[in-house]
Amino acid sequence: MIRTLDDIKRYFSNPKPDLPKSISPIVDEEGLLFNGLRIRFSGNSPIFKIDTKDFIFTLTEGLIYLMNGGDVDIADYKDLVEYSEFLYMIRKTGPETKRLKEIDLYIKAINQDDEYAEDNLIIQDIDNPITQQIDELEEEIARENSGQGITFLSDNNDELLNRLEIILAAMKEGHRSDRLYNEVNCILKRFLEKGIRDKNDYKNVIDKIIQ
Repeated sequence: MIRTLDDIKRYFSNPKPDLPKSISPIVDEEGLLFNGLRIRFSGNSPIFKIDTKDFIFTLTEGLIYLMNGGDVDIADYKDLVEYSEFLYMIRKTGPETKRLKEIDLYIKAINQDDEYAEDNLIIQDIDNPITQQIDELEEEIARENSGQGITFLSDNNDELLNRLEIILAAMKEGHRSDRLYNEVNCILKRFLEKGIRDKNDYKNVIDKIIQ
């Protein structure tokens, strides 16, 4: 990506003026400097190293954008992480720059949002009506197997359809028994009698649950 001094000038000669000098790119006749440290580019690959440092960075458009003072809130997460590492590498002494703190706080906020999203998915799964109804169905089957209960089919079309969806969802999760097969069969036959489903619908459902 960076092969000549002209490439360096094209990518790094116009940083935002409010960037602190310690993290602002400086282009000279030898190439590129950050905080007095020379940046060494690999001729035919998008990687570079900071002189005297062993860490290898991958140069992307997003990272170039950040190195020139681009807005943090529209940058890619991977570029933010790489840029944070870069800022730590070129830091010599003294407190963290405002820019570095901003980057790290933004990365932390993204990670917290991701953790919240994962937790929220778990909560949603727990609170999902279908999940709860499958659990109730399992309890119902357990009662019937112990002789403590019996199921009567409703004549309400919506209730029958809801019941069928719950049973099929339970079967998809691996809950299979003769009792469930029989109930699905009875609901489908009830739909046939009512003219809500035809024989092809009946056959399609039966074929799916016996696979």
